Amino acid sequence: MAENKRNLFIKILLVSVLCGLILVFALLIFFAVLMQLIDIGDRTCIFISSISLFIGAFVSGFSGGFFVRKKGLITGCACGAMMFLCMLILNLVMRSGYLFSSVIFKFILCLISGGVGGCIGVNKRIHKGLLSSLKGIISM
Repeated sequence: MAENKRNLFIKILLVSVLCGLILVFALLIFFAVLMQLIDIGDRTCIFISSISLFIGAFVSGFSGGFFVRKKGLITGCACGAMMFLCMLILNLVMRSGYLFSSVIFKFILCLISGGVGGCIGVNKRIHKGLLSSLKGIISM
């Protein structure tokens, strides 16, 4: 029984992190198209990437806390840390071992936004029909 709960928890975290990463990439594509249309400086590009990472980690923590329904801060921080690790690995692969300059800042950003999202997600009221349909999808 405990192993089933742990497996469900891991599945929920992975799905939440995947949703957050998809949102980050969608936001980055949107901002890239926007930057093609408008001339934006380098500082603004760093700010835009941080904002998209913040939103993605928040959504990841929110969905994790929403489905786990307990320990929202821990669940959200775990989602934020997993998102950061995915982004760090992707950055190391794409840049051949070069770390981005603001690693600590982005790690703290992911932890805080994921934790806040997890706290809000745990306390969000749920509709019974929505919960049963989404838990059916996750348990596949």
